[in-house]
Amino acid sequence: MSAGGAAVRCENLVRIFKTDEIEVVALQGLDLEIEAGEVMAIIGSSGSGKSTLLNVLGGLDRPSAGTVEVGGADLLKLGSQDLVRYRRETVGFVWQNSARNLVPYLTAAENVEVPMLLARRRRGRRARALDLLRQVGVDHRSRNRLTELSGGEQQRVAIAVALANEPPLLLADEPTGNVDSQTAHHLLRTFRQVNRDLGVTVVIVTHDRAVAQSVGRVVAIRDGRTSSEFIRRDGADGAGPHVARPALHMEEADSHREYVVIDRVGRLQIPRDHLHALSISGRDRVRVDLEDGGIVIRRAGDEAKAGHAGD
Repeated sequence: MSAGGAAVRCENLVRIFKTDEIEVVALQGLDLEIEAGEVMAIIGSSGSGKSTLLNVLGGLDRPSAGTVEVGGADLLKLGSQDLVRYRRETVGFVWQNSARNLVPYLTAAENVEVPMLLARRRRGRRARALDLLRQVGVDHRSRNRLTELSGGEQQRVAIAVALANEPPLLLADEPTGNVDSQTAHHLLRTFRQVNRDLGVTVVIVTHDRAVAQSVGRVVAIRDGRTSSEFIRRDGADGAGPHVARPALHMEEADSHREYVVIDRVGRLQIPRDHLHALSISGRDRVRVDLEDGGIVIRRAGDEAKAGHAGD
């Protein structure tokens, strides 16, 4: 049975965390679109806002302003009960920590049945649980408990749990963070397989460059905004063995090409290494001119070209 993917649209998304003494702006007008049925990754350093974005998309946190739609539903307009239903039926989670995914004293099959019990699904729970475990390749471990499973097997069971109620959107937060590279490669293949078989939209938040290189599109977040996108080059095979080799930077990978993202009012974030190479800081003023069909950026008073983006 096909779940059917969910399209995601975020526009001018803002999330501010306040305490008595401090205010932190985690998302600063973020714009993002994800196509239904897409497999994509979100990368960024600690504090960039990527985990906050995942929590917003999962209905675990409400933004302070902006628009966030999943499958046509505006999450800001959902009431408390509708939000609970959204988390139960529209979105599935796979967390890095297995203890957050699974109940340790239940078997693998029983864990997959838990979301169906919460959704009051009365018939076919065990059959569906076994079918999902077969789909992720651990049906032979259906009677085993958490302590009897390897890290990779635990995460495969967690994927089955996340898919139990046929959600159109699957969110994964550092799903390969606690496993070795070979196991990580198998997990990524599992995500691609459930995407292909069920049509579910898959969004993976990760620090792992090998994970990022294995998907078709990567969105980089910096300072609470989308700063650039990396699109798989034509002919690059996301399932090939070369993706297990992490690059130091996405720019170094021959599998993807980087594109700077321009938001709806024309702002863009220039990569930091470009600015460092040209000795431009956040306090400097720059000129932006049109030349020869491209955009040229110069430091104020400097006639030498400091950067060029064009055809």
